[in-house]
Amino acid sequence: MTEQTVQIIITLKVKENDLSFERPIDITNLEKDISSFSQEIGSQILSMMLKLLDDMLRNIVPDDWKNVGTEKRSVLFECGYIHFKRRIYQDAEGVRHKPLDELLELEPWQRSSRALEEMSGALAATNSYRKASTLLSWLVKAAISPSTIGKYLRKTGQRIQEQEGMALEGEEQGQIETEVLYAETDGVYINLQGEEKTRAEVKVGIIYTGKEAIGKGRNRCTNKV
Repeated sequence: MTEQTVQIIITLKVKENDLSFERPIDITNLEKDISSFSQEIGSQILSMMLKLLDDMLRNIVPDDWKNVGTEKRSVLFECGYIHFKRRIYQDAEGVRHKPLDELLELEPWQRSSRALEEMSGALAATNSYRKASTLLSWLVKAAISPSTIGKYLRKTGQRIQEQEGMALEGEEQGQIETEVLYAETDGVYINLQGEEKTRAEVKVGIIYTGKEAIGKGRNRCTNKV
């Protein structure tokens, strides 16, 4: 170890497992080395937690499910790419189940976590896809293309739209009586990719029958669509 480096050793205990991390930190590049070291620690902890979760899920799956082995998977989380294995089960009807994937809300072939997809959507809402990809790649220290940003934005938007639709279930649309029907509209400019125009205005509108107080100075629209 030279005078320009400091040796850092961190030991963590997760359940019965001990994790020890050791790295020389260059004092002339202190901030970058600490950031990289922190991400490495986070990746290792998350990898261990995924294994512990898979072990815990083994104890709560139905008794008639058969363990048919494990499969590898690589997913990009906020702390970087994590490579892990999870158990695969088969029920009495031959249907395969992956409890850890279901717990993490991971779809087949999904390469990034839901949190990362939502981060992509938030960045793309106020930046171009290219700028959002640059920012997110820098944050997670992994290459994410502009086309991937666009895919994540559309996917997150579709999920939100489906959730909004679920909130209206149980009420037959068009059958609510009201003396007054309120409506509001607004527009927002978004950046376009691969089009003749670089920007376009998207108009959004809502209708509702009234408002109800949910806190001091806070109101919620009733029967909002």
